Amino acid sequence: MAFCAKCGQQSSGGENFCGNCGTALGVVAEPAPDPSGTASALPKAPPFDASATANANAVTHANAKTIPGPDGQTYTLAKYGSRFGGYLLDGLIVGVGSFVIFFVLALTRVALLSVLGFLILLSANFFYGWLMIAKRGGQTIGMRAAKIKAVNALDGGPLSMKRAAGRSAAAYLFSVLGVVSLSLAPILDLLWPLWDEKIQTIHDKMASTIVVYVDDRPTTVTFPN
Repeated sequence: MAFCAKCGQQSSGGENFCGNCGTALGVVAEPAPDPSGTASALPKAPPFDASATANANAVTHANAKTIPGPDGQTYTLAKYGSRFGGYLLDGLIVGVGSFVIFFVLALTRVALLSVLGFLILLSANFFYGWLMIAKRGGQTIGMRAAKIKAVNALDGGPLSMKRAAGRSAAAYLFSVLGVVSLSLAPILDLLWPLWDEKIQTIHDKMASTIVVYVDDRPTTVTFPN
């Protein structure tokens, strides 16, 4: 018995050519060379379309919100959900931590320590926000967990001690107003990013800061040369 090397058709054994495709029996069929002269059974990859990449980049930059700055930095504005998650974690840390300190000092029944504990309870939020952001790359613990940070809205640079203090003081002011006047001032401040173009709180606007992501995301805020 013999089989055609090209189509696999079985022959009776006395034939010189395949009755199905006409290929000479006993001859191994060679693959047809491609036009370049190089035999290959692998499909060619489609040509790279540089225009598609260019168009995608053009759309990205066309939709970018641009703010003048010196270093050509690019950031993505942090969405409100990320910011709110950071708020919750920071509030838990500062609220529980400062209350525990106040409670422990109050238990000593020493007037001076009780007053110190009360002052810590009142000012912990301000000092926490100020020192963490100024000394930890623009991030509180909650912001680090949310992968966001506060930067200078004018040039995208890190916040100075003075600007970080101003931002924390503005946020603290809204908290105090809410307690003293029983107003919705702190709630309004924290909800402001929901409709603000730059997703800023009012205390961000007062201190000229914005909150951005620290990982790689599509461009929405650019600081061009």
